[in-house]
Amino acid sequence: MKTICLQIFNAILYLIGFIIYSIIAIICFFIIAVFALFLFLLYDNYYDACSLSNDQCMQLESCEYSGECVCRETSVLFGLSANRCIATETQYCAQSRGCREYGACTYVESSHCDSDVRCVEDNSCKPASNQDCAQSKACKEHGDCTFYNNPYDDSFSCEKGSDEECARSEECKESEKCFFMFSEMAMNFNCVKDKAQYCLESLDCVGDGKCSPKGSTCIALTREDCARPCQEQGKCIPYKGICIKNLQDYCPQSDGCLIDGACSPIGEQCLPKTKEDCMGSWGCRVKGRCSLVNQRCQAKTEEDCKESENCTEKGWCSPVNQKCKATNDEDCKKSEGCTEEGRCSLVNQQCLATNDEDCKKSEGCTEEGRCSLVNQQCLATNDENCKKSEGCTEEGRCFLVNHQCTAGNDEDCTKSDGCTK
Repeated sequence: MKTICLQIFNAILYLIGFIIYSIIAIICFFIIAVFALFLFLLYDNYYDACSLSNDQCMQLESCEYSGECVCRETSVLFGLSANRCIATETQYCAQSRGCREYGACTYVESSHCDSDVRCVEDNSCKPASNQDCAQSKACKEHGDCTFYNNPYDDSFSCEKGSDEECARSEECKESEKCFFMFSEMAMNFNCVKDKAQYCLESLDCVGDGKCSPKGSTCIALTREDCARPCQEQGKCIPYKGICIKNLQDYCPQSDGCLIDGACSPIGEQCLPKTKEDCMGSWGCRVKGRCSLVNQRCQAKTEEDCKESENCTEKGWCSPVNQKCKATNDEDCKKSEGCTEEGRCSLVNQQCLATNDEDCKKSEGCTEEGRCSLVNQQCLATNDENCKKSEGCTEEGRCFLVNHQCTAGNDEDCTKSDGCTK
């Protein structure tokens, strides 16, 4: 009897286990199926756009608002690509509602990579100049009149940039927020009512002791400002707007050391003390300021200047009043600026393009059709410039739009190397 009961009990347990495993398997299958359907619909949604003509793209709200008026092939997901309506030219951006409302008036090509294999294209209409921002509704109402390119994520935006912009804004009229302040820690651009109060309440004050206003930023000005960093980090001394422990530790790690060679504590300041301080700085590498002169790093010798990046790139190869400048046409002609952009002639200690021949010999002419002189710059000025360029042959950019060679029609793209490959 016990054996029979045990067998029945085991059978019931087996049946319950089978039912549970079956339910789990069904749920997993359902989740996978839903996810696969989601990917299919996502891709199908983009793929359906392949059938759209440019005329149909122009009828969509995305064209009116974001300048996405042209059908092009783009990457979508997991290496897949499809055609969809996107922005391709500044002329569409300039006519969009996004331009009128928040200054997204210029077509900008960019991409963001979060790993070695995953990159996302971000070719779209964006603010790209103060002029774009100044004509926007956001400028008028909120004071967002200054173009800003965030160095951390390379994003473009219109932001508040001065007391004058805040004073003209609706925020000033309605809330008396008429003064501009920028928070370095929060990366915020604000119109505020009271600068001193803003600093006291800011993250810059709480985190770094920058509790006193100076211009449009908050800085550490007094030992009272540094009270919290002193208690928590031992940084009790206000120096050049920040709280530090002591000059001996601060100077070698400071931006002044990295940029200007001010790596040694002298009195109550960080200053260059040796030629080695200067030689290791950005100022030496880029601007030729490699010699120590009266406790400052200066461009003193021909060698200082000739080994600098500015000599290679801009032709600034000779010391003039302890700065590197261009002093003859030969400096200019040997520079990358001449080779790449036709800036081969000396004008007021600057290397500039001064004739069509300089432009025609440049890489900018060969690659991008920038073969004609316009206001001391080499630019494309006609379709012929574009059609003779590598940009036309390789990428179909054969027509002139606003001094730039762009793809004007499907035929240009079809004939290009990029299409045939």
